[in-house]
Amino acid sequence: MSCRRSGVVEATNTAAAVIPEGVGSEAMVVIQGVGHARLRKRQPLGTCISNLRFLMIPESLTISRVVAILGGKVVVSTPSGKREIE
Repeated sequence: MSCRRSGVVEATNTAAAVIPEGVGSEAMVVIQGVGHARLRKRQPLGTCISNLRFLMIPESLTISRVVAILGGKVVVSTPSGKREIE
């Protein structure tokens, strides 16, 4: 990789981010200090802004007629494990 006298070198970097619980698709995550490189040593590093997209995996759910008519609880799969809902 050469900067071609521009003083800037393109590179790939990996950064860790904490995604809060309950964040939906198309949410924006801001990570301070991992964006564009600084032009001068005294400048702070840039900010990385990413948009999240979640892929929803469809799951068929079988509900008995009694539960469908009268109500009740069913178990569904979520990203954090199985959960019982009404």
